Amino acid sequence: MRVVLSPDTTAPLVRVGIYYAVGPRQEPRERAGFAHLFEHLMFEGSENLGPGEYFELVTSNGGRFGARTLYDFTKFNATVPSHALELLLWAEADRMRAIRIDSTRFNPVREVVKNEIRQQAFDRPYGRFVWIDIPEVAQTKWENAHSIYGETPDGSLAAIDAATPEDARTFFQKYYSPDNAALAIYGDFDSERTLGWVQRYFGDIPRGPSRPRLDREEPRQEAERRVSRVDPNAPRPGLAIAYHSPPPRSPQYWAMGIIDQILVHGRDSWMYDALVRRRAITDEVDGGISARHGSMYTVNGPNFWAAFVYFDEAQSPDSMLAAMDHEIERLRSAPVDEEALGRAITKARANFYAELNAARGEGRTDMLGQLALFDDDPERINRIEAELRSVTPVIILATAREYLRPSNRTVLTLQSGASP
Repeated sequence: MRVVLSPDTTAPLVRVGIYYAVGPRQEPRERAGFAHLFEHLMFEGSENLGPGEYFELVTSNGGRFGARTLYDFTKFNATVPSHALELLLWAEADRMRAIRIDSTRFNPVREVVKNEIRQQAFDRPYGRFVWIDIPEVAQTKWENAHSIYGETPDGSLAAIDAATPEDARTFFQKYYSPDNAALAIYGDFDSERTLGWVQRYFGDIPRGPSRPRLDREEPRQEAERRVSRVDPNAPRPGLAIAYHSPPPRSPQYWAMGIIDQILVHGRDSWMYDALVRRRAITDEVDGGISARHGSMYTVNGPNFWAAFVYFDEAQSPDSMLAAMDHEIERLRSAPVDEEALGRAITKARANFYAELNAARGEGRTDMLGQLALFDDDPERINRIEAELRSVTPVIILATAREYLRPSNRTVLTLQSGASP
């Protein structure tokens, strides 16, 4: 297990995050949606804690906790007063060692998860827009094409419906072990004492079985793809354009992060200026790398840069697309000027620090844990600002010409099905 310790005595609090390298990209097809299912099951009791007792342990000590499943990992995080750190580490090790999985707990949790999926993806306006709809069309490999909810183009949840407690136990033993995890601790603690606790509580947990390394790389897309979907709950139509993004943490990847700021973020962004301020054909432009599910810092595999808009029925998707294309072609035709680049880098740095400082330090814990899990390089947290600053007009132009070419994109038109 990769362990990251980052002391900070500013406040008498400690943030602890455990990051397991299991998300939709790792789960086998017959277990689609299991990583997200385990986001819930991990709170249903462990070897020494009964159902609900983890909640009680954290909150009774003045703490808070959470969990989330992303494309490449599942995270479990908690913040407690410094005096409760040892107890929290014991509890986290207890559920890494073994969780309680039987039909009395498994079946109710499965129904909770299915209800969440319906509420979050199928019964709310724009629930699937971009983050589920785009990969299903644009990714060629199943590991990349399905979402954390499993294989759900028609709303069915076959793998979860067919699952048994024994299936869940096998899945847990394969993926929730120290050799497939990173532990990040940030806050007010003594490093030597804390490392001793980590060794005491986690040190004898056995490794998991071998896991095959999957080839998740996508072939170069050579032709534009177009798809139209109807959202019965959406009050307005939408349009999204999504381009395969460069490999994570490559020079081109940081350039794409700056391109994101130039094109869609802030009132000075080119698309906002063109579509909202000058032409008034929409009231908002949004987008990003891993848009609507995570961020550019939570990605460890094939993903997209996307831009999307919502608009009134009086406007046409073609007019939206033409206006967006005009701004993209500006970026692909000539080097961006230094003033625009400087503003974009400043915004990207501000976004990085906002993510780092989110939730009173939990963002920093997440960043350290993710970098340790992805590349065994948590110290990269100190180099990211320099990597953003290193982007030049030359690399912006080269990245835009390769990754923002029309043949590398998917265009998604969302039709409104809501009653007027």
